[in-house]
Amino acid sequence: MNVWSGGDDGAVDPPRAESCVLVSSGGMQLSYPAGSDRSMHEMRSEELQDHADASQAVHASDSDLANKETSAGETADAKGEEEPLRRRLSVSCFLGWYWSRLTGYDQSLSAYGIYPSWDQLIALTFTCFTLILLGLIEHYGIHPLLNHTLSVFFPAIGSSCTLVYAAPKAPMAQPRNIIVAHVTAAIIGTALANAFRTVKEQPFGHHCAGALGVGLHLVLMMLTNTMHPPASATVITAATAKMNAYYHDEGFLFVVSPVLFGSLFTTLCACLLNNLVPSRSPYPQYW
Repeated sequence: MNVWSGGDDGAVDPPRAESCVLVSSGGMQLSYPAGSDRSMHEMRSEELQDHADASQAVHASDSDLANKETSAGETADAKGEEEPLRRRLSVSCFLGWYWSRLTGYDQSLSAYGIYPSWDQLIALTFTCFTLILLGLIEHYGIHPLLNHTLSVFFPAIGSSCTLVYAAPKAPMAQPRNIIVAHVTAAIIGTALANAFRTVKEQPFGHHCAGALGVGLHLVLMMLTNTMHPPASATVITAATAKMNAYYHDEGFLFVVSPVLFGSLFTTLCACLLNNLVPSRSPYPQYW
């Protein structure tokens, strides 16, 4: 402590506080006033605590990095194991879905059973009447006049009768569908039969003509919205059967008779007969 005299009254100045300098473990000088409330022991404790916190942070960072690397490795291994499992699940799901479609996708739509009604007897009567009348026209009307050389009866017309008398409200049973589908089927079948006539392997050539004709005619019916399934049989008949061969017209008379004539006759009978019974739906629904 320095004592010196100053002033005229010779008073002694109060002691000046010295600075206490501490050197940390890192070589840094830490200066605190000598009059501070904190002791050297407290300052040393704080310094050690700071170093401990820093060490814990470093260890925590290293631990997190190691955990991340371990997690990444485990994730890669899990993905590698899950990939075959996903493929197996996909195959099993597809097989289950496909089997459900084969066994009946919606069993609630099942309507099997016997449901007798008078309408079934009416449909039976009208179908037999139409086809028998068409056969009588051919046998007693056309054959005597043309020396049995022209036919008006063909197999697919029976399927058309089934539709117009069993489901008169169905779009497939309407006059436009019947006439347009049968006529276009006859044209396609006859044209392809002539195109495949040169194939040496017969009747395989005619069978190919019928197969191709059914596919093309199906697309045509879908495009023109004139779907009538019985007309597919007309394509097969035109491609494979020899009808009206006497006329040597390359088969195109088949389009007029029996196809056009039979379609018009069936439509006319359906219009007359279905509307005779009040309990049946009006026919046609549209032209």
